[in-house]
Order: sequence, then C-alpha cells, then structure tokens
Amino acid sequence: RLSLACQLWFRRHQTFPSHPEELVPEFLRELPVDPFTKLGEPIRYLQDGENVIIYSIGQNETDDRGAVDLVPSNGYPDLGYRLAPPIQRDLPSELSPQ
Repeated sequence: RLSLACQLWFRRHQTFPSHPEELVPEFLRELPVDPFTKLGEPIRYLQDGENVIIYSIGQNETDDRGAVDLVPSNGYPDLGYRLAPPIQRDLPSELSPQ
C-alpha cells in the first residue's frame, strides 16, 4: 500500500513525499505497521537521492537504516525495497527522448 501511495503521490507532484505522513489521509487512511516492532511502529521510510527505501526492521528488530540491498554484519538485513521514480510514459512526440 505504501509503495502504491508513493507512486500516486509522484504522479501528482513529480517527486516522492518528504515524509510518509504526507500520504495520510489523501492516499492512505493510516501508515502500515511494521510487524517486527514491539510497539506497532509504522513501516520505515528513507529518502536516498531521487529514490526512497520502504522497509521493516526485520527479524533482528534493529533499524539497520534501510539495509535492504546488503547483508549487514549481523546477518539479518532490514526487509524492504528501494523505490525509484516511475518512468514517464505516453509523452507527446515532441517531448519524447530522441
């Protein structure tokens, strides 16, 4: 849900939201909960250049700052994915890349 909401936001604003809370209530009723947190904290959201990383703290219950691409030394990375800006489609021919 969070990924889809981010993509809908991107279509409207041509950038991802600075904070996931900006998606509520227009695109989400509430932020999804990270099932690995003891206190029901929301899924993590981290900006990385033009991309965002949406992730759970995972099995080790430690926030490894979005280590979804690499396995940290403790062997349990965060669970999630990197979301890149969607490719613009159906551009008028005068705007299409040459």
